Amino acid sequence: MPEDSPFRSVDALHTMLKEAGYASVETDEQQYVTRFRGAHQWWDWVWSTAGRMFWEGVPASSMERAKAAVDAELDRLRAPDGSLTNTSAVRFTIARTQPSTATETMP
Repeated sequence: MPEDSPFRSVDALHTMLKEAGYASVETDEQQYVTRFRGAHQWWDWVWSTAGRMFWEGVPASSMERAKAAVDAELDRLRAPDGSLTNTSAVRFTIARTQPSTATETMP
């Protein structure tokens, strides 16, 4: 994600939304744990997410070596049953506009 992205932090997101005219902005951040049966399932998951953009940028001449390095790290991170976990922060943000102060008249 670019350094100047408003999605890099809650504060940056709130600032962007307030500058866009929202009066009230709230964010709830929760941890979400994804469990994988092993490296094969992890690789399938990575290629089904935006993370594939990284792997699509790896030169073909380096791909085998890069995947081997990741597999070695995944092997090191496995639980005794062979599973892997990934913990992600998930943010839920609600932004509200100010209530209108103008009164509407009915015909």
